[in-house]
Amino acid sequence: MKLKKSTADLLLIVVTLLWGSGFVATKIAIDNNAPTGMINLIRGGIFALLCYVFYFKKINSITKEEIKKGFVAGSLNSLAYVLQTVSLHYTTVSNSAFLTASNVLIVPFIVWIFHNKRPTLKVFVSVAVCLSGMAALTGFLSSSVTLNWGDALALLGAIMFAFSLTYISNNAKDIDFSIIAFMLGLTQAIGGLFYFIVFDGGEVGGINWTGALLPLLYMGVFPSFVSQTLQVVAQQNTTATSAALIMTLEAVFGSVFSILFGYEKLTWSLAAGGGLILLSIIISEINIRKKDILIE
Repeated sequence: MKLKKSTADLLLIVVTLLWGSGFVATKIAIDNNAPTGMINLIRGGIFALLCYVFYFKKINSITKEEIKKGFVAGSLNSLAYVLQTVSLHYTTVSNSAFLTASNVLIVPFIVWIFHNKRPTLKVFVSVAVCLSGMAALTGFLSSSVTLNWGDALALLGAIMFAFSLTYISNNAKDIDFSIIAFMLGLTQAIGGLFYFIVFDGGEVGGINWTGALLPLLYMGVFPSFVSQTLQVVAQQNTTATSAALIMTLEAVFGSVFSILFGYEKLTWSLAAGGGLILLSIIISEINIRKKDILIE
């Protein structure tokens, strides 16, 4: 599908808005006693089902190699979502969103370790700014700070997202998007089911389905299937730099939705910490020379 760059960029803004809203939808589901495993089971299951409905011809011809690569990428992605979901039990939506967004800065170091491609100086500067933002956002510089496991889990989730992105970019870039998307959803559903049975105890009696069902359905349809599809269409019609910069808005929208839904208030630590993390990502992406691009 051929689009104007301005249209493609607008679609990417919509994508980041949907991603940001997913953090609040997850929080609402949690507040209605939906277990972590159940959230990821339903979200991934809907994602995989919609992928199959729209792309069944390609998915039906999937090869063993594609299944293998898709399973690896999906497993990393599934673990990331589990960590992100659990983190929302213990930290704010904004913290989880901004810390998750830091995965963009983690990717170059994974590439460095496993593919021997050293990050540019600009990346090191970005990481320093990002760490300052994390310190402000999480209250690490406060003398009364206590270890927040939610923030730690969100950061671990960001690392897993970075591993998944790196694997797809370096090991599965030749696989059709529809198959990768299907495998991401399928493995998330399988991982969610495993977590639900083993760690959540398989209990559904305490769930307030009246309040939980709509956000669960919303997560599977919009922040997952719709946003992934729009992302691919948009990225085919814009530059990698523009896409990377626009997609940093995910954390901003997540924070905005959190404030609008009354989960938190706008504070100086949130504004300063979130702003620094956002700035660090922008620094890492602006004026990119072709030889500096680690992920295309």
